[in-house]
Amino acid sequence: MSDDKNKRGNPDRNRISLEEEYEVRHWTESLGVSREELEEAVKSVGNSAEKVREHFRSRSGGQGGQGRQGGQGGQGGQGRQGAQGGKDGPEER
Repeated sequence: MSDDKNKRGNPDRNRISLEEEYEVRHWTESLGVSREELEEAVKSVGNSAEKVREHFRSRSGGQGGQGRQGGQGGQGGQGRQGAQGGKDGPEER
């Protein structure tokens, strides 16, 4: 099922759609994983973005993804924020 691009907000951003190529590209880059790894994680824990992040954190000893999000503000890097302001890791204190 494709995204309804007219509906915006958290429900859509909190789910990973393997049907949309741009979403697969976003999530693989922000988590620093291959498409196959992302597909396996979604198959294993479901399409919740937070559960997929937790899956990769538990595999990598708590670091999140590999931090390849660059300026896109990815979701699973090593605690950096990209230019678009996505939250990457634990809140800095």
